[in-house]
Amino acid sequence: PKPVATDRIIPVHSWDDTPSYQNAVLYKMMRINDALDADKLHQALTKLLSREGWCKLGARLRISSKGKHEYHIPAEFDRKRPAVAYHHESHQYSINSHSLASRLPHPSNTSPQIGDDRGEEFLPLMYQPGDPTCLNDYLYVERPMLGLRIVTFTDAALITLSWSHILFDGMECKYLLDAWSLILQGREDEVPPMHGFLTDPLKTLGTRPTEPYLHATRQLTTWQTIILIFRDIASKIWSFLSSSSQFESRTFCVPAAYLRTLRESAIADITPTLKPTTGEKESTFLSEGDVLFAWWTRQILSTMGKKNPDPPIAMYTAFGLRSVLAKGKEPLLPAGSAYAGNAVAYLPTFISAGDILKQSLGSVAASLRRTIIELGTREQLEARLALHRAPEGHVRGDVVFGDPWMHVVGCSNMTKADFFGVDFSAALIDKSSHGEQATGIGRPSYIHTHVFAPSTTLVSNFAVEGKDAQDNYWLYGVLRGEHWRQIQRSLAG
Repeated sequence: PKPVATDRIIPVHSWDDTPSYQNAVLYKMMRINDALDADKLHQALTKLLSREGWCKLGARLRISSKGKHEYHIPAEFDRKRPAVAYHHESHQYSINSHSLASRLPHPSNTSPQIGDDRGEEFLPLMYQPGDPTCLNDYLYVERPMLGLRIVTFTDAALITLSWSHILFDGMECKYLLDAWSLILQGREDEVPPMHGFLTDPLKTLGTRPTEPYLHATRQLTTWQTIILIFRDIASKIWSFLSSSSQFESRTFCVPAAYLRTLRESAIADITPTLKPTTGEKESTFLSEGDVLFAWWTRQILSTMGKKNPDPPIAMYTAFGLRSVLAKGKEPLLPAGSAYAGNAVAYLPTFISAGDILKQSLGSVAASLRRTIIELGTREQLEARLALHRAPEGHVRGDVVFGDPWMHVVGCSNMTKADFFGVDFSAALIDKSSHGEQATGIGRPSYIHTHVFAPSTTLVSNFAVEGKDAQDNYWLYGVLRGEHWRQIQRSLAG
């Protein structure tokens, strides 16, 4: 499309404009067990995106004459150039009567139960033909960066937000949802300001390291990277030729009681030991996220077979930078402000598959906790991110740490975002007819994610969607179909 003279033009931030973010389009669907007014939801979101700073989320993505990505923000949004790409589908019957929506997963009571339905089967509830699946679908059409699709029933609503990962990460999605809720409730004066609207607050991140990165010697060389690429190509060819090796997504529940037992057992595994250098006792604290990551990695590795019984494993924890960068005399991301961008670093824990399967669950979880403590400091983050800068200073996304023969398990834990706590009750159609619900009136009872991104067979990514009102955790992952079936049988047994 031709540039519009009245558009405000802002460069895409350097840490956002990297291949991993450019190549991913996210769809996040929330099930609300109440009838909601779709138009009211749409109008409130449009009103939010009309505010100074927040209007960045309604931008169009373009390429500058210098080949750089940039946002073009309309001077004002209207029907021709809306703030959000909106679609509403209405059904005058119960969600339980819908052939597809009625099959959405429900919480399990005692142990994790992985259903037979592939996550991709639910795409028609979130996506319609023509919706974006890659960056080019934003670059060459008149389309806002944010999509909103609402499917309503007489007793429920499915709300889906979609966006290119270049725009923001999961924590910013939470800021967006909370601000949207405030607009719905008429509490506009409580909407936080949007930090980094016109300038890049993370421009200097990784430019002033004060200490070496602890895993600097594990950075892959050019030849090691080539080995990794060829392994991935060979594995993709095998997947293409084998129908049972196709990748599929699933979303499933880990019941509160099941995880509580796992965590108690894991903590019991790691009786305090003396640190060899100081003689101090190590903490036995393990978060629920530590235990979930260790437990699910074990499930994944149990499916790998005996062709390579003990491959090196890199367990990558997605670590949010907002709290770290909010500290200090000159915080890069001030507390209390929203930030339209990505602020995540991936912290690796290097361990062999054999150790993960042989060691106690608590020992593996403790390794993850130590990684966060050691690598999650401002100094280590600066040192790590400095290695992602080319000699001339610009950010590059091709730095890999580990072993060319490794398998990567990546975890993004969204629990702190509290997606299940988002309040849409101000959009209820009939507030008088709603009694107390286990999930909370107007709040999500289920969250379903789909990511359009190039697959890599050497990485098993999963996300912890969060914790629902009954303290059950919901996990989303992508594995080969045959591996899902193996894990199903294992958990059932």
